[in-house]
Amino acid sequence: MTTMVRRAGLSYDILQLVGFIFAFSVIYFFETEQGDLRADGGTVGILTKEQDNAASFAVKSDNINVSSPSAYDDVPVPDKQEQRTKPILLLHLGPIKTGSSSLQVYFKKEKHLLEKDGYHYDRNFRKFVDTKECFFVPNCDVEKIAQDKDWGKFVASLRSGMNVIASNEVFARRFADEPAHWDFLKREFNSFDVKIVLVYRRYFEWIPSFYYEQFKMSRNRLKVNGGWDKKMPIFVDWYRDYRKRIEPTVHHPAEYNMIKWGRHFPDISIFNLHNNPDDMVGDFFCNVIPNATNACLHRLEKGMENSFHVGKSLNYDILAVRAYEDGLLNHVNMTREEVSNAIRHRQEHDLNLSAIEFPLICLSPKEEEDLLGASLGYELKLQPDWYASSKGEIEHRAKFSDAVQERKFCSVNSTAVMLDTGW
Repeated sequence: MTTMVRRAGLSYDILQLVGFIFAFSVIYFFETEQGDLRADGGTVGILTKEQDNAASFAVKSDNINVSSPSAYDDVPVPDKQEQRTKPILLLHLGPIKTGSSSLQVYFKKEKHLLEKDGYHYDRNFRKFVDTKECFFVPNCDVEKIAQDKDWGKFVASLRSGMNVIASNEVFARRFADEPAHWDFLKREFNSFDVKIVLVYRRYFEWIPSFYYEQFKMSRNRLKVNGGWDKKMPIFVDWYRDYRKRIEPTVHHPAEYNMIKWGRHFPDISIFNLHNNPDDMVGDFFCNVIPNATNACLHRLEKGMENSFHVGKSLNYDILAVRAYEDGLLNHVNMTREEVSNAIRHRQEHDLNLSAIEFPLICLSPKEEEDLLGASLGYELKLQPDWYASSKGEIEHRAKFSDAVQERKFCSVNSTAVMLDTGW
């Protein structure tokens, strides 16, 4: 059956999906992005129900033996009673998919109130992602960065005499772990009391969000062959491949950054995204930024109006790419975004169904159990007091159950849809 959809003044044949299309297996090859999004997290060993209450959960990596949240023996711990004699440089370093965009929006929005509290929010630091590759390349002459215009603007703000807030969710993970690179940062930040803040998000929530970020449509992708350049693995295939590739690192993404940066800038705190999910920004302003009284009170009064860059389903994109790869769009001059939107319109408007009401391929029950065990293990290590509280393990398990019911670990079975004559 040929489905015709009219939308936004356009009339076109979306997907000439006919019932006689023979079924065949589709093998998706996962391609790791070389830009902003490179895997930095991982799974910790699997906890059984009997194990996830155990006090000792040992992981060996980077020569650090982690048996409890306080066992980062190689990472020096600052004296919390030490009086600050320098202005603060508060570096929020993500990791990605932990509310960074929301924080950055409100850092900018409350810039004037933060200045009343003695903090300058410098947006130049956000530019050091793709454009300043020397930071992220081993053996690169990082001293060249000192001559960079944007770095100069950032350094100028450091010399203002105020406390400074800078945020970049990609910088910490990609920063080259080289002596010359660390020496450069230490020299540039020497006049500051550097306080690094990382954000904890439940691993089982982070992993599908990270998957979405890897393959979502973006303006840059639209510029390349209408967005058809990117392969679209289903979540199950991507997750299995991801587990194999990152298993040696066995790190939660926040833990990875904590170990890497803690050897050089020991004042690191981990902010719990789940402590106040309805207003994580207000929670951050009040409990992470020292003495930000004006900004804190204002955010508590206003609350958090919006969340930004929230992950969604990729099912429509998976179907669009499948149709493209099957040659069903050879005579249709449309971008991936246009085809995806047309499929969305068909599913949600014509059929009155949601993005998950397709035939689906999901993680197996064993894989779900493993993912939950890893997620609980990370929380036990990184947020032990929270884990033991009423909002910790119990809520963690309940939220995971909700995620399973909401098909967060599933993707559309494109072969089954292609064989459906209703499409």
